[in-house]
Amino acid sequence: MAPRLTGKPASCSAARSGDAILHTHSGAAVTSAWDLRWRPVRTLEASGTTAATRGRSGDRSTTRTATLRWAPVANLQATADWSRSSDLRSSNTTQAVNGREIVSVHLLALLTRRLQVDAALGVAERGTPRENRQGSVTLTWAFGR
Repeated sequence: MAPRLTGKPASCSAARSGDAILHTHSGAAVTSAWDLRWRPVRTLEASGTTAATRGRSGDRSTTRTATLRWAPVANLQATADWSRSSDLRSSNTTQAVNGREIVSVHLLALLTRRLQVDAALGVAERGTPRENRQGSVTLTWAFGR
């Protein structure tokens, strides 16, 4: 059975941590984050987060995510996710990659008491030379009772 969505109609939270929470000075590492969740109806939930980090060296990165989850009935759930990060990553064998964007869609359906289908499709770095697509479909058959 697919999980049911529960919780408040809307909520928002914020957090900040680091060496200098109130007074950011040079050399301090600070992370700030916002989380927003909205549930206009029992079967639909939207959420979004944004987080910003500044390391001791002054390097900054941000990550933003958005999720939409729809569960119209107990045995069907669809989820769409988006994420964008500005992190600068590099390694000895590749060039520096400035940021990353990922989009995915996921469907989970209980077709019968014993048969479940789980399908997912995602793309990272859409429209760039680093574009990567991935998809999967899994059928699960429950044996026994």
